[in-house]
Amino acid sequence: MLAQGKLDQAFGDLSRAIADDPVRTPASRADARAARGQLVEAIKDFTSALQLAPVNARVYALRRPYGLKLGQLKPALDDVIRTLMLDASNWEAYNLLAQIKTALGRVR
Repeated sequence: MLAQGKLDQAFGDLSRAIADDPVRTPASRADARAARGQLVEAIKDFTSALQLAPVNARVYALRRPYGLKLGQLKPALDDVIRTLMLDASNWEAYNLLAQIKTALGRVR
């Protein structure tokens, strides 16, 4: 595991890389933050990426599990629906849709 100083430096480098790749880089930083347990910050990074590329099904798909982990069922449901609108073949989204509907009590 990286020492805290090295990890902070790596996050700084990753933040600067956003200027070079404004969609992929925030998503990468979001994954790194989620791995550190910083789920709220991870969701913010995914949201930043989506503001730049609102039709990127991959970013919606990456953001939704973190919202679900935080108990944000409605936003996670919205992400799943948007993912399926953009990529109807995403089987993981269908699986998560069933989980969210079960949690919301909307299963028929």
